[in-house]
Amino acid sequence: QEKLVNDPLAVSLDDGERLDALVIEAAAQVASMRTGYERLDDDLAGTEQTLASLRLLRARAEAAGREAEAKVLDPVGLVQVPSIAVLDGADGLAHRLDQVLAPSGAASWHQRRSMLDSWLAMARKLETQLGRAEAANGQPLQQRDELRGRLRAYQAKMSATGKAEDLEVTAIVDQARADLYTAPTDLEQASAVLKELALRLRT
Repeated sequence: QEKLVNDPLAVSLDDGERLDALVIEAAAQVASMRTGYERLDDDLAGTEQTLASLRLLRARAEAAGREAEAKVLDPVGLVQVPSIAVLDGADGLAHRLDQVLAPSGAASWHQRRSMLDSWLAMARKLETQLGRAEAANGQPLQQRDELRGRLRAYQAKMSATGKAEDLEVTAIVDQARADLYTAPTDLEQASAVLKELALRLRT
């Protein structure tokens, strides 16, 4: 603006390009703010569902860990699930949500949007953490189920190849079944027995 007023000939094409870039950036910021404003009520309405989903996910992750400890011998890879206080404690997400839904004073929509975005970021981070915990804690039982599936496949192969009458092979099957259907399951031992069974079926 100074150049246009004081020295118009000093204005270059580069100045125009920089101005265009600034205008585009400002327009994008305005569009983002407009979207944030228009979605504020809908995003606020969905927070209770988000909180309920997080409680359910946490419960599933914790239950998966307990089940793995009960049904698998020395399960590896289990992770500690965050305490319920992270959701319903004094400084948990539920309490923080109350502050978002009923902010003190006459908070502007922009302040409420900022508070909500911060809460949603924490919720997404916790969701990722809980999802990983559920997957990790469910892995031992998933591995057990995969071994059970292999055993069923080997039994079908035995029937198809006539080895169901082989006493040595059926003894290995009995051992594998006992390992896989008795709690707590020793996954390493069951896997070793299945490898022996696979070797016998190849010969």
